[in-house]
Amino acid sequence: MKGIFRTRPPMPRYNFTWNPQDVLKFLNKPPDKDLRSVSCKLVTLLVLATGQRIQTVALIRCPNIKFSTSGADIQIPDFVKTSGPKILQPKLSLPYFHECPNLCVASCLHQYLELTKPLRPADCDKLFLTFNKPHGPATKQTLSRWVKNTMAKAGIDTNMFKPSRHASTSCAPRQGVHIDAIRRSAGWSQDSQTFARFYNRPLVEKYNIR
Repeated sequence: MKGIFRTRPPMPRYNFTWNPQDVLKFLNKPPDKDLRSVSCKLVTLLVLATGQRIQTVALIRCPNIKFSTSGADIQIPDFVKTSGPKILQPKLSLPYFHECPNLCVASCLHQYLELTKPLRPADCDKLFLTFNKPHGPATKQTLSRWVKNTMAKAGIDTNMFKPSRHASTSCAPRQGVHIDAIRRSAGWSQDSQTFARFYNRPLVEKYNIR
């Protein structure tokens, strides 16, 4: 086993990743009012803004969302991949983005909650609902498909690039975000080498739009 490890050490799956600015430019437009558009926009913005896995975003429950004058806070009490002894559960903080309202995650979240209020079954407290009746909780596979479709519409080659987690955490340090803030947002411990080894990838600036 040691010989195999030395000849084939674990390597990152991607050596470079896509630039999330391309998707943000696509989403930076007046908000749509139909369920499909708002759903896809919200889940994509959540993944990009928080650096969390789709699995974590799929676990968001309405009772755990709290709004304030500064934005929205979301607690994730459910078990996630990084859960463990002495490890805090994820908490997503989404301040209001007054400089660019079309990309404000907290505002989009509030819009989505109002839009789905009359559609939400009484026994469903998961944030994301499926498009078609009956509107049940959307699975992580469904949310992943929504993000992928949004990426494709923005001109990203989804045959080559898939995980938006890579892109959001690779873009953050280039915008001056401290490594500790990235680790906290993405759910890594302070001494984790995950970011340095796997997630900080060069960004591809141009794509062939299909």
